[in-house]
Amino acid sequence: MTSLRLASNPPSPASTSTQPQPKALSTSAAEHHDSEVSPEPKATESNGVNQIKSTEAPDGIHEPNTAKDSPIKAVVADAIEAEPDSALLDHTSKGQEESINTDSQHNTTQKPDQVIEPSSPAEASQKEEQTIASPPAQATSKHEAQTMKAQPDKTQEIPELNNPAAIHDANLQQEGLCEGDTDIIENVLPELLLEGIFDKLRGEVQWQRMSHQGGQVPRLVAVQGEIGPGGSIPVYRHPSDESPPLLSFSPTVLAIKNETEKRLGHSLNHVLIQYYRDGNDYISEHSDKTLDIVKGSYIANVSLGAERTMTFRTKRRDKDPSQEDLTSPTTSKRVIQRARLPHNSLCRLGLKSNMKWLHAIRQDKRSKKEKSTAELAYEGGRISLTFRQIGTFLNREETLIWGQGAKAKTLEDAHAVINGQSTEAIELLKAFGTENHSSEFDWDANYGKGFDVLHMSNAPRLFTCSDPTINMRIALMLAEFGVNYAKGSITAGSVATNSENLSVKFVDKDKSTVQGDLAVMSYIDARYGLGRPGSTPQAPKELAIRLTRFQRAMALLDIWKNLPKEAKSGKRDLKSLKQELEVWDGFLAEDNGPYIAGMELALPDFAFWPILHNVVEETGAETLRDQKRLREYYEKIGERSSFKKVLGKQPQQQS
Repeated sequence: MTSLRLASNPPSPASTSTQPQPKALSTSAAEHHDSEVSPEPKATESNGVNQIKSTEAPDGIHEPNTAKDSPIKAVVADAIEAEPDSALLDHTSKGQEESINTDSQHNTTQKPDQVIEPSSPAEASQKEEQTIASPPAQATSKHEAQTMKAQPDKTQEIPELNNPAAIHDANLQQEGLCEGDTDIIENVLPELLLEGIFDKLRGEVQWQRMSHQGGQVPRLVAVQGEIGPGGSIPVYRHPSDESPPLLSFSPTVLAIKNETEKRLGHSLNHVLIQYYRDGNDYISEHSDKTLDIVKGSYIANVSLGAERTMTFRTKRRDKDPSQEDLTSPTTSKRVIQRARLPHNSLCRLGLKSNMKWLHAIRQDKRSKKEKSTAELAYEGGRISLTFRQIGTFLNREETLIWGQGAKAKTLEDAHAVINGQSTEAIELLKAFGTENHSSEFDWDANYGKGFDVLHMSNAPRLFTCSDPTINMRIALMLAEFGVNYAKGSITAGSVATNSENLSVKFVDKDKSTVQGDLAVMSYIDARYGLGRPGSTPQAPKELAIRLTRFQRAMALLDIWKNLPKEAKSGKRDLKSLKQELEVWDGFLAEDNGPYIAGMELALPDFAFWPILHNVVEETGAETLRDQKRLREYYEKIGERSSFKKVLGKQPQQQS
């Protein structure tokens, strides 16, 4: 069922030859966003659909930028990132110089160099680093055998290329990284699929902008996944802003997913797609949150476009709650590995490596003349697709949750989602923080009981207007679609009093703002109702009837308001309304279903029923004695739990 395309979705980016690239979309998989937005144009990663908003106070309680006053600020900070960004950008002592700086003269892939660095700041000041060689690993298949030349490091000697032994040592493989369960696999997509794929994705994916910690992230993002027969969707939760709505896999993304599954040995049902503008965009080091990731599966990040370097680093022992002995100078050293992510490559990240190592993509501030051809390809732009196998699910309305990371494990036992700064939300943030720092993370102890938290604090906000019928129309829609929201109000007497500023306004979870009753109702239907992304498309004829009757119902409100009133009783004279009621009774006589425009409650019903309610409330049910079908319709709709909920909260309608 589809109706109106969301106007908030920005158009797909133009080709690099015609349009400057939008600022940053980062990676994920081995890349995701557990970091924060910086004032300057630096990209941070996002983890995917329905992310837990942990930096804004609930709408209707505080303004979005008052997160610093939240009592859970410390918990949020601990859950978001493992290291400050400065630790990634400024800590570049001898053995930790960016591998991309030493690789700029070469256009070949390489075995990531491995470095031991001090774990604590005190040790770091002593600059006790040593470079260690990574042993060569044997390729398991011709697709996974990635030949790489070792590049000079400031603490390494450059091998003599005319020495056979040195040449052998220089051609190491990008496999068996970190804990041995992580590999970089090149040429993952076949040539037929690869041709023109970068531009295909940019044109095919419905990119959206995304905010983080109260600021606009300068990047485009998209989330796609496998939508179940009943409209259920996989949900991936982590401490960050709300992600875009999950859409069904688009054709090119589906083809990439199918090829990726061949390299993993298991299915994938969720992908976060992000777009890096250039080398200035980065992702702070972090571990992916595994609450909803199926145990034993891989996190798979496909890179298309300009080559970037991924840095892996073991976690700090002085912040690791799973470690007792923090004093040993030997065991406190942190190990660093670097791997290059060329065009058409797959980073297959194992969950054991994800537990013990942090990963990041650092900024590359080198000039163009210092970069390789691969790093300059696609004008420096890179599209990252992070595929996951998710074991937690939401129903179509995103009101019920079940599966691996939830309290209920099956759809039959599904629980209602929890939104807002609840006790359970704080517990989940603490668990996220523990996973970010622990190298021996006890999943069962921290996540085993399950969590039903979906959104931390970014509930939509409805600003009602002075017309109670308009307010009721929208409140009924939100209640029927299970959309929790905070209430605000728009009143005259403040800054402006024009009609625009007094009209109803709806601010969605991602801060998309729509104003005016027709616009708000159309948006809610497209975002949460019959036109919701992933729903079954409506037949053109049905859609035409639905929208035509919706417009007629919207106009009926003015007819009702302008009816002349009797001098004595003050009641409206319904003579001129009788003919209009006969028309609506005729709509119900059609053999199309129990509602105004078919088998499902839709926009015409939400626009028409509140007016019918006003008529009955003011003049009595006897007004409908000649319209039997209309009376039955009024009573049936009024018995719906969502309508009872709204009517129980609102005063009797008058205008």
